[in-house]
Amino acid sequence: MDWTSLLNNVYVKPTLGMEIPGCKEAVDWVVEPRKNYISPSETIAAIDPIVRGIVESCPHVVIDVTTDYLCDGPERIRIFKADPAFKELISSMTKSVDNERILRVISSFFGYVMFSYVWQGSEPSFQDVSLVKSVWNLPETPLNRKLQDFCKETRRLGHKWAWSDTCCIDKTTSSIHNRSITSMYQWYANSAATLVFLAGVAHPSKLGDLTRSLWMTRAWTLQELLAPKVVLFFDSEWKPYLDDTSVNHKESLGIIQELAGAMKIPRGTVAMFSPDHLELCEKLRLASTRNATVEEDIAYSLIGIFRSAISPYYGEGADAL
Repeated sequence: MDWTSLLNNVYVKPTLGMEIPGCKEAVDWVVEPRKNYISPSETIAAIDPIVRGIVESCPHVVIDVTTDYLCDGPERIRIFKADPAFKELISSMTKSVDNERILRVISSFFGYVMFSYVWQGSEPSFQDVSLVKSVWNLPETPLNRKLQDFCKETRRLGHKWAWSDTCCIDKTTSSIHNRSITSMYQWYANSAATLVFLAGVAHPSKLGDLTRSLWMTRAWTLQELLAPKVVLFFDSEWKPYLDDTSVNHKESLGIIQELAGAMKIPRGTVAMFSPDHLELCEKLRLASTRNATVEEDIAYSLIGIFRSAISPYYGEGADAL
Protein backbone atom coordinates (compact mmCIF):
# COMPACT_ATOMS: atom_id res chain seq x y z
CA MET A 1 0.00 0.00 0.00
CA ASP A 2 1.20 3.51 -0.80
CA TRP A 3 1.09 5.02 2.69
CA THR A 4 2.25 8.44 1.51
CA SER A 5 -0.67 8.69 -0.90
CA LEU A 6 -3.07 7.53 1.78
CA LEU A 7 -1.84 10.03 4.35
CA ASN A 8 -2.19 12.85 1.86
CA ASN A 9 -5.90 12.24 1.68
CA VAL A 10 -6.86 11.29 5.21
CA TYR A 11 -6.41 12.28 8.77
CA VAL A 12 -4.74 9.35 10.64
CA LYS A 13 -5.12 8.76 14.35
CA PRO A 14 -2.80 6.00 15.76
CA THR A 15 -3.79 3.70 18.61
CA LEU A 16 -2.10 0.65 20.10
CA GLY A 17 -2.53 -2.77 18.55
CA MET A 18 -1.76 -2.76 14.81
CA GLU A 19 1.60 -3.52 13.22
CA ILE A 20 2.63 -1.24 10.38
CA PRO A 21 5.64 -1.82 8.11
CA GLY A 22 8.46 0.45 9.17
CA CYS A 23 7.00 0.99 12.66
CA LYS A 24 8.73 -0.53 15.69
CA GLU A 25 5.52 -0.75 17.67
CA ALA A 26 2.16 -2.23 16.82
CA VAL A 27 -0.55 0.41 16.66
CA ASP A 28 -4.16 0.73 15.63
CA TRP A 29 -4.89 3.31 12.92
CA VAL A 30 -8.20 5.10 12.88
CA VAL A 31 -8.49 6.54 9.42
CA GLU A 32 -10.69 9.62 8.95
CA PRO A 33 -11.29 11.38 5.62
CA ARG A 34 -9.39 14.67 5.32
CA LYS A 35 -11.79 17.63 5.55
CA ASN A 36 -12.20 19.05 2.04
CA TYR A 37 -15.48 20.89 2.49
CA ILE A 38 -16.76 23.99 4.28
CA SER A 39 -19.61 24.06 6.73
CA PRO A 40 -22.80 26.13 6.26
CA SER A 41 -21.74 28.30 9.19
CA GLU A 42 -18.49 29.18 7.39
CA THR A 43 -20.43 30.17 4.28
CA ILE A 44 -22.85 32.28 6.33
CA ALA A 45 -19.89 33.98 8.02
CA ALA A 46 -18.65 34.98 4.55
CA ILE A 47 -22.10 36.11 3.37
CA ASP A 48 -23.07 38.28 6.35
CA PRO A 49 -20.55 41.13 5.97
CA ILE A 50 -21.25 41.37 2.23
CA VAL A 51 -24.99 41.61 2.93
CA ARG A 52 -24.45 44.31 5.56
CA GLY A 53 -22.18 46.29 3.26
CA ILE A 54 -24.65 46.25 0.37
CA VAL A 55 -27.67 47.09 2.53
CA GLU A 56 -25.79 49.99 4.13
CA SER A 57 -25.12 51.44 0.66
CA CYS A 58 -28.81 51.21 -0.31
CA PRO A 59 -31.59 53.64 0.63
CA HIS A 60 -32.44 53.23 4.31
CA VAL A 61 -36.13 52.49 3.63
CA VAL A 62 -37.65 51.01 0.47
CA ILE A 63 -40.97 49.54 -0.62
CA ASP A 64 -41.19 45.75 -0.90
CA VAL A 65 -43.23 45.56 -4.11
CA THR A 66 -44.38 42.01 -3.36
CA THR A 67 -46.22 43.23 -0.25
CA ASP A 68 -46.06 47.00 -0.89
CA TYR A 69 -44.93 47.53 2.71
CA LEU A 70 -42.11 49.84 3.75
CA CYS A 71 -38.96 47.93 4.73
CA ASP A 72 -35.84 49.10 6.55
CA GLY A 73 -32.42 47.43 6.30
CA PRO A 74 -32.80 44.82 9.06
CA GLU A 75 -36.17 43.73 7.69
CA ARG A 76 -34.70 43.31 4.19
CA ILE A 77 -31.91 41.15 5.62
CA ARG A 78 -34.49 39.02 7.44
CA ILE A 79 -36.44 38.60 4.18
CA PHE A 80 -33.26 37.61 2.33
CA LYS A 81 -32.38 34.95 4.88
CA ALA A 82 -35.87 33.46 4.55
CA ASP A 83 -35.64 33.45 0.75
CA PRO A 84 -34.72 30.35 -1.28
CA ALA A 85 -31.86 32.35 -2.83
CA PHE A 86 -30.09 32.45 0.54
CA LYS A 87 -30.48 28.70 1.11
CA GLU A 88 -29.35 27.92 -2.45
CA LEU A 89 -26.30 30.13 -2.00
CA ILE A 90 -25.25 28.22 1.12
CA SER A 91 -25.88 24.78 -0.35
CA SER A 92 -23.95 25.65 -3.53
CA MET A 93 -20.71 26.15 -1.62
CA THR A 94 -19.49 22.87 -0.19
CA LYS A 95 -15.77 23.02 -0.97
CA SER A 96 -14.86 26.71 -0.96
CA VAL A 97 -16.31 30.18 -0.52
CA ASP A 98 -16.98 31.90 -3.84
CA ASN A 99 -17.03 35.60 -2.95
CA GLU A 100 -17.78 36.67 -6.53
CA ARG A 101 -20.87 34.47 -6.62
CA ILE A 102 -21.96 35.72 -3.19
CA LEU A 103 -21.64 39.33 -4.33
CA ARG A 104 -23.49 38.62 -7.57
CA VAL A 105 -26.43 36.90 -5.85
CA ILE A 106 -26.71 39.46 -3.05
CA SER A 107 -26.44 42.45 -5.40
CA SER A 108 -29.21 41.01 -7.54
CA PHE A 109 -31.48 40.32 -4.57
CA PHE A 110 -31.10 43.78 -3.03
CA GLY A 111 -31.18 45.69 -6.33
CA TYR A 112 -33.68 48.55 -6.13
CA VAL A 113 -35.50 50.90 -8.51
CA MET A 114 -35.63 54.67 -7.95
CA PHE A 115 -38.54 56.95 -8.83
CA SER A 116 -38.10 60.35 -10.51
CA TYR A 117 -40.98 62.76 -11.13
CA VAL A 118 -42.17 66.29 -10.41
CA TRP A 119 -43.98 66.82 -7.12
CA GLN A 120 -47.60 67.78 -7.76
CA GLY A 121 -48.95 68.58 -4.30
CA SER A 122 -49.82 66.36 -1.33
CA GLU A 123 -47.78 63.32 -2.31
CA PRO A 124 -48.10 60.26 0.00
CA SER A 125 -45.69 60.63 2.91
CA PHE A 126 -43.76 58.18 5.09
CA GLN A 127 -46.39 58.64 7.80
CA ASP A 128 -49.27 58.11 5.33
CA VAL A 129 -47.93 54.75 4.15
CA SER A 130 -46.83 53.64 7.63
CA LEU A 131 -50.33 54.27 8.94
CA VAL A 132 -52.09 52.08 6.34
CA LYS A 133 -49.16 49.56 6.04
CA SER A 134 -49.40 48.99 2.27
CA VAL A 135 -49.27 51.58 -0.53
CA TRP A 136 -52.35 49.85 -1.97
CA ASN A 137 -54.30 50.76 1.17
CA LEU A 138 -53.84 54.47 0.51
CA PRO A 139 -56.98 56.46 -0.43
CA GLU A 140 -57.81 56.56 -4.12
CA THR A 141 -56.24 59.78 -5.42
CA PRO A 142 -54.21 60.53 -8.58
CA LEU A 143 -51.02 61.05 -6.56
CA ASN A 144 -51.44 57.80 -4.64
CA ARG A 145 -52.19 56.04 -7.91
CA LYS A 146 -48.91 57.39 -9.32
CA LEU A 147 -46.98 55.73 -6.49
CA GLN A 148 -48.91 52.49 -6.91
CA ASP A 149 -48.26 52.46 -10.67
CA PHE A 150 -44.54 52.96 -9.98
CA CYS A 151 -44.55 49.91 -7.68
CA LYS A 152 -46.46 47.93 -10.27
CA GLU A 153 -43.98 48.82 -13.01
CA THR A 154 -41.03 47.97 -10.74
CA ARG A 155 -42.56 44.54 -10.13
CA ARG A 156 -43.23 44.06 -13.86
CA LEU A 157 -39.56 44.74 -14.58
CA GLY A 158 -38.61 41.91 -12.21
CA HIS A 159 -37.33 43.91 -9.24
CA LYS A 160 -38.33 43.52 -5.60
CA TRP A 161 -37.51 46.90 -4.04
CA ALA A 162 -38.69 50.40 -4.97
CA TRP A 163 -37.80 53.83 -3.62
CA SER A 164 -39.73 57.10 -3.77
CA ASP A 165 -38.63 60.16 -1.86
CA THR A 166 -42.21 61.00 -0.90
CA CYS A 167 -42.77 57.97 1.32
CA CYS A 168 -39.34 56.41 1.88
CA ILE A 169 -37.86 59.33 3.83
CA ASP A 170 -39.17 60.26 7.26
CA LYS A 171 -38.88 64.01 6.77
CA THR A 172 -40.01 64.69 10.35
CA THR A 173 -36.60 63.43 11.56
CA SER A 174 -33.96 65.94 10.48
CA SER A 175 -31.01 63.54 10.82
CA ILE A 176 -32.67 60.99 8.52
CA HIS A 177 -33.76 63.70 6.09
CA ASN A 178 -30.30 65.28 5.89
CA ARG A 179 -28.51 61.94 5.55
CA SER A 180 -30.88 61.00 2.72
CA ILE A 181 -30.18 64.26 0.87
CA THR A 182 -26.42 63.78 1.01
CA SER A 183 -26.71 60.11 -0.03
CA MET A 184 -29.27 60.56 -2.79
CA TYR A 185 -26.89 60.99 -5.73
CA GLN A 186 -25.14 57.73 -4.83
CA TRP A 187 -28.46 55.94 -4.37
CA TYR A 188 -29.46 56.89 -7.90
CA ALA A 189 -26.02 55.94 -9.22
CA ASN A 190 -26.20 52.47 -7.59
CA SER A 191 -29.81 51.75 -8.58
CA ALA A 192 -30.79 48.86 -10.81
CA ALA A 193 -32.90 51.38 -12.74
CA THR A 194 -34.55 54.79 -12.39
CA LEU A 195 -38.10 55.23 -13.69
CA VAL A 196 -39.04 58.75 -14.81
CA PHE A 197 -42.74 59.63 -14.86
CA LEU A 198 -43.56 62.53 -17.19
CA ALA A 199 -46.99 63.58 -15.92
CA GLY A 200 -47.36 66.34 -18.49
CA VAL A 201 -46.44 64.25 -21.54
CA ALA A 202 -49.57 62.91 -23.23
CA HIS A 203 -49.80 59.52 -24.91
CA PRO A 204 -48.72 58.89 -27.59
CA SER A 205 -45.57 60.90 -26.95
CA LYS A 206 -43.49 62.48 -29.69
CA LEU A 207 -39.88 63.57 -30.04
CA GLY A 208 -39.27 66.77 -28.12
CA ASP A 209 -41.92 66.15 -25.46
CA LEU A 210 -39.28 65.05 -22.96
CA THR A 211 -37.04 68.10 -23.22
CA ARG A 212 -40.06 70.44 -23.20
CA SER A 213 -41.46 68.79 -20.07
CA LEU A 214 -41.64 70.34 -16.60
CA TRP A 215 -39.42 67.48 -15.40
CA MET A 216 -36.48 68.97 -17.34
CA THR A 217 -36.74 72.27 -15.43
CA ARG A 218 -36.55 70.98 -11.85
CA ALA A 219 -33.39 71.09 -9.72
CA TRP A 220 -33.54 67.59 -8.26
CA THR A 221 -34.17 65.87 -11.58
CA LEU A 222 -30.76 66.86 -12.96
CA GLN A 223 -28.97 64.31 -10.74
CA GLU A 224 -31.86 61.88 -11.27
CA LEU A 225 -31.07 61.98 -14.99
CA LEU A 226 -27.28 61.97 -14.82
CA ALA A 227 -26.45 59.63 -11.91
CA PRO A 228 -28.23 56.36 -12.87
CA LYS A 229 -26.79 53.92 -15.37
CA VAL A 230 -30.27 52.77 -16.45
CA VAL A 231 -33.15 55.20 -16.99
CA LEU A 232 -36.62 54.54 -18.40
CA PHE A 233 -39.01 57.37 -19.32
CA PHE A 234 -42.80 56.99 -19.18
CA ASP A 235 -45.57 59.26 -20.39
CA SER A 236 -48.70 60.21 -18.44
CA GLU A 237 -50.27 56.79 -19.12
CA TRP A 238 -47.18 54.86 -18.02
CA LYS A 239 -46.32 53.96 -21.61
CA PRO A 240 -42.65 54.05 -22.65
CA TYR A 241 -41.58 57.38 -24.08
CA LEU A 242 -41.76 57.30 -27.90
CA ASP A 243 -43.00 53.70 -27.47
CA ASP A 244 -39.35 52.76 -27.01
CA THR A 245 -39.42 49.39 -25.22
CA SER A 246 -35.65 49.02 -24.89
CA VAL A 247 -34.28 48.09 -21.46
CA ASN A 248 -32.35 51.36 -21.05
CA HIS A 249 -33.31 54.68 -22.65
CA LYS A 250 -29.76 55.92 -22.04
CA GLU A 251 -28.80 53.52 -24.82
CA SER A 252 -31.56 54.75 -27.15
CA LEU A 253 -29.94 56.97 -29.79
CA GLY A 254 -33.03 59.12 -30.44
CA ILE A 255 -33.71 59.82 -26.77
CA ILE A 256 -30.09 60.45 -25.83
CA GLN A 257 -29.67 62.82 -28.81
CA GLU A 258 -32.76 64.73 -27.71
CA LEU A 259 -31.38 65.12 -24.19
CA ALA A 260 -27.81 65.95 -25.20
CA GLY A 261 -28.99 68.51 -27.75
CA ALA A 262 -31.23 70.30 -25.26
CA MET A 263 -28.60 70.25 -22.49
CA LYS A 264 -25.72 71.13 -24.86
CA ILE A 265 -23.43 68.41 -23.54
CA PRO A 266 -21.98 65.30 -25.27
CA ARG A 267 -24.20 62.23 -25.63
CA GLY A 268 -21.62 60.17 -23.74
CA THR A 269 -21.81 62.51 -20.76
CA VAL A 270 -25.57 62.02 -20.51
CA ALA A 271 -25.30 58.25 -20.91
CA MET A 272 -22.33 57.57 -18.60
CA PHE A 273 -22.03 60.63 -16.38
CA SER A 274 -19.33 61.09 -13.78
CA PRO A 275 -18.81 64.27 -11.75
CA ASP A 276 -15.36 64.44 -13.39
CA HIS A 277 -16.84 64.63 -16.90
CA LEU A 278 -17.84 68.30 -16.74
CA GLU A 279 -15.93 71.42 -15.85
CA LEU A 280 -17.19 73.59 -13.01
CA CYS A 281 -18.54 76.21 -15.40
CA GLU A 282 -20.55 73.57 -17.31
CA LYS A 283 -22.07 72.22 -14.10
CA LEU A 284 -23.04 75.74 -13.07
CA ARG A 285 -24.58 76.35 -16.49
CA LEU A 286 -26.72 73.22 -16.21
CA ALA A 287 -27.74 74.12 -12.67
CA SER A 288 -28.76 77.62 -13.77
CA THR A 289 -31.43 76.13 -16.06
CA ARG A 290 -33.17 74.44 -13.11
CA ASN A 291 -35.42 75.74 -10.35
CA ALA A 292 -36.84 74.52 -7.05
CA THR A 293 -39.77 75.33 -4.82
CA VAL A 294 -37.50 75.52 -1.77
CA GLU A 295 -34.56 77.87 -2.32
CA GLU A 296 -32.00 75.69 -0.54
CA ASP A 297 -32.80 72.73 -2.79
CA ILE A 298 -31.05 74.42 -5.71
CA ALA A 299 -27.80 73.90 -3.79
CA TYR A 300 -28.60 70.61 -2.08
CA SER A 301 -29.61 68.94 -5.35
CA LEU A 302 -26.06 69.52 -6.62
CA ILE A 303 -24.21 67.86 -3.71
CA GLY A 304 -23.44 64.68 -5.68
CA ILE A 305 -22.78 66.37 -9.02
CA PHE A 306 -20.23 68.71 -7.40
CA ARG A 307 -18.99 66.10 -4.90
CA SER A 308 -19.71 68.66 -2.23
CA ALA A 309 -19.40 67.99 1.50
CA ILE A 310 -21.95 70.59 2.59
CA SER A 311 -24.50 69.60 5.23
CA PRO A 312 -28.13 70.50 4.52
CA TYR A 313 -29.63 73.08 6.82
CA TYR A 314 -33.08 74.23 5.78
CA GLY A 315 -33.66 77.79 6.79
CA GLU A 316 -30.38 79.23 5.50
CA GLY A 317 -32.07 80.39 2.28
CA ALA A 318 -29.75 81.92 -0.33
CA ASP A 319 -26.73 81.26 1.94
CA ALA A 320 -26.93 77.61 0.86
CA LEU A 321 -25.76 78.74 -2.57
